[in-house]
Amino acid sequence: MRSDGIPFWQIYGVGLDTAEPLPDTLRAGVVLDYEPIFSVDGEGFYMEDMILITRTGAEILTKNLPYSAAEIERAMQHP
Repeated sequence: MRSDGIPFWQIYGVGLDTAEPLPDTLRAGVVLDYEPIFSVDGEGFYMEDMILITRTGAEILTKNLPYSAAEIERAMQHP
């Protein structure tokens, strides 16, 4: 957490509402949104991964998304 109280990341449930509070117990079928937050030159950026809780662990639903600046620039080149 930063000195101003703003966290560098968020995690919350995904369901009928856009963002739901996390359940007390994670069960198979629950989908979470993990959202690292960062700032560059005063601009805020939010990257998100959707994670499905399974009976044997977890599965990232948003695989292969661009993360690095070069990957994002390449993705923006292709309509």
